[in-house]
Amino acid sequence: MLSDILTKTAPRYKCTLPHSKDDHYFRPFFVKEEKILLLALEEKTTSALAISMKIIIENCCEDITDASELSFCDACYLFLKIRSKSVGEVIEAKVQDSQLNQHEVIFNLEKDIKVVGENQNPAIQLNDDVAIEMAEPKLKTYIEVSTEDELKSYYEIISKCIKKVKTKDGDIDVSTIEKNELLDFVENLNKKQFQEVVDYITNSKKIVLETKYQSKNGTQDITIESIFDFFGFPSVI
Repeated sequence: MLSDILTKTAPRYKCTLPHSKDDHYFRPFFVKEEKILLLALEEKTTSALAISMKIIIENCCEDITDASELSFCDACYLFLKIRSKSVGEVIEAKVQDSQLNQHEVIFNLEKDIKVVGENQNPAIQLNDDVAIEMAEPKLKTYIEVSTEDELKSYYEIISKCIKKVKTKDGDIDVSTIEKNELLDFVENLNKKQFQEVVDYITNSKKIVLETKYQSKNGTQDITIESIFDFFGFPSVI
């Protein structure tokens, strides 16, 4: 097929993922992949964006057969690297401050990508009798979000990061537990317990874009870490 000629002759770039430290090779995305992005942005759901990220990574990386198993940190990093070689390393965008003023900012996808967060102890002791074992979010964690409600989706993401519940009677593998039962477990955590779980997810390794912009109050810092922002940057189409 004619399209195979373009695929085979497209340039390849090497990328070392920040979390797994694995090396992968990728090609720039084509117009067909950018259309996938635009359709996901029109739908405006976390799940749609995560699914499109999965498809694009799998299309552009021949050695990745299931991108949903990547950590969310690695998936975002790889997506931004693919985008930088597809559209351009420099992105000009507009941001809005707390006073609703618009400012022009420039992100460099080679220089402004930062990995923040740390390796953490996945064990959280809830009380004398119960502990849980956590896992950092994967791309599939966001793919499997089933609601557009921001609060409910947040609880879903938290519940999907619980790997085991440990009691004196033995360990419970939560993959065998119904989704609603696990959500009910999360909602029955007390404030201190819930905050410990949230802190684990918040402090997990993730990708952010950091840059500065000029306002009437001087130089301001800006950090972007939302999947919606990563997808919403100006594109080639």
